[in-house]
Amino acid sequence: MKRATGMKTTSTPAISKSRNLNRWGSGREPAGFLALECEWYLPRLVLRLEPRCDPMSTLIQFFVLIVGAIFTGVSLAQSPMTLPAAQASPPEFSEESAYNADLVAAATSESIEDLTAHPVKSVARVTRALLGHDSHGHKIFQIELTIQSVWASLQITANKPPSFSFDEEIGPVTLLYFCCLPPSGVLLSRGQERKFLLFFQLSDGYSGEDMFFHVKDFPPILNAQWRFRHAQ
Repeated sequence: MKRATGMKTTSTPAISKSRNLNRWGSGREPAGFLALECEWYLPRLVLRLEPRCDPMSTLIQFFVLIVGAIFTGVSLAQSPMTLPAAQASPPEFSEESAYNADLVAAATSESIEDLTAHPVKSVARVTRALLGHDSHGHKIFQIELTIQSVWASLQITANKPPSFSFDEEIGPVTLLYFCCLPPSGVLLSRGQERKFLLFFQLSDGYSGEDMFFHVKDFPPILNAQWRFRHAQ
């Protein structure tokens, strides 16, 4: 390791972390579930500054400290991220038709001990999917997403905003409303449920065809996909 004037730098070993993912696919109940293990590494740079009277040396040390913080992902000031919600209250909604929601694939960020008693598909369910319109005639799609805890304790955090999206085939989609996940998050015990309500504005060109709804980074959902079909 090279030495700079008035400064010593050392590096610490890489930090590793593993996560087990429970995965589920559509069509039929699989005989077993695949557990994947992921690892990532976060390099850390430890800087020790020795006091000197040289003003230029102090300036160089400060510059190196700032650059090191940037490259190691250290933020001098962090603010909590807010969840995506363009409106403080749900939009006006007049129901037109209901949709069936079929889970296509899902993966959880937490391991499930008994997959027979608690399959992955029981953790996250779309319990309502409705197409309608608002007072201006815009096409509105309402979704009720239910999260159930199959663990002794489940923390649904609000540190990172979840991602909700549809396939591009149905045109542009705008999230109008998402409720409710407080900044402190939600703590669920085994068997408890939490319902979340979402409203989306669909493209005026949408004509009722099947569409795919995606959810990512919404603990315990790592990623999940549903297919919405017009109910007959």
